[in-house]
Amino acid sequence: MSNIMERPAGISEQTWSEAMSSQTNPVTADYHKTIDYSDFHTLRALSDAGGHVSRIRVLADNWGGQGYMCDVSYVHGVLPNGQSVPIAVPLEAGSLYGPKGLKSRLIDWAKDEGVYAKGLGMLDETNWSVLK
Repeated sequence: MSNIMERPAGISEQTWSEAMSSQTNPVTADYHKTIDYSDFHTLRALSDAGGHVSRIRVLADNWGGQGYMCDVSYVHGVLPNGQSVPIAVPLEAGSLYGPKGLKSRLIDWAKDEGVYAKGLGMLDETNWSVLK
């Protein structure tokens, strides 16, 4: 498990194990060190540069009989030169909604910026990391 994020101090082994077992597409401990957080891109800028979305982090929780509600935590993209960049997530795109609405929200966000969600890789669930 050395390639999965290390357990933070103060978190019990049981709590950490449960959290990691309910996560899809985990990253390595050093993943976020590779992102230049001083230079946020829009979807339009990413598309214009010829890049694609490489990661969409989704936080999900079961809302007592309502089903799962989701929240987009962050989005990362990759430029043609291999540089990983953060994508600015507008508040309305990252707000809570049911999982059936996730793809439609991503499509709406892309349309608002004049790009195609599918073409950028936003609808490719292998790019999603879901923490339940």
